[in-house]
Amino acid sequence: MQTVTELVREARHGSSEAWNVLIEASTGYLNAYFSCHYLGHLTEELTQETFARAFQRINELKDPTRFRNWLTGIARNLRHDYWRKNGRYEPGDPDENALADPTPSVDEILIETERQRQLMTAVESLPTRQRQVVILRHVNGWSLDQIAEELDISKNAVSGSLYQALKKLKKVVGE
Repeated sequence: MQTVTELVREARHGSSEAWNVLIEASTGYLNAYFSCHYLGHLTEELTQETFARAFQRINELKDPTRFRNWLTGIARNLRHDYWRKNGRYEPGDPDENALADPTPSVDEILIETERQRQLMTAVESLPTRQRQVVILRHVNGWSLDQIAEELDISKNAVSGSLYQALKKLKKVVGE
């Protein structure tokens, strides 16, 4: 099995087979990314556009090991472009396609800022291994297998660390 670095290098040299493997490996992640950001109704379109832009800019990727983060950056920019043009999507019934006022109220901003501050403080207070696992899983979106490989620990150790960390975070944040 080829590494992401090898696949990116081959894709840079025009290998459609390498591109297909990269696309297949990343499609589910991008679909989930757009769905989690209330763009489920456009998931397929935005995922395809993300790959199209990645294809055009593959030579701009400085570190092939960071392919997924780079791809996420492209997806994030597409999401921001969509919201700028159309307004933020209102969660709820996807059939209604209701667009909400993209400007949150002052109260909403204060509540969200405080919640994020509490969460970041709680994450920073975790033991190093638990903090690493939480960030790789929930910020970077890595799979348990990817985290295990990166940290050179077993998948069970990753699961255990993640479970313990989330248990502590729930106590601190109160959710």
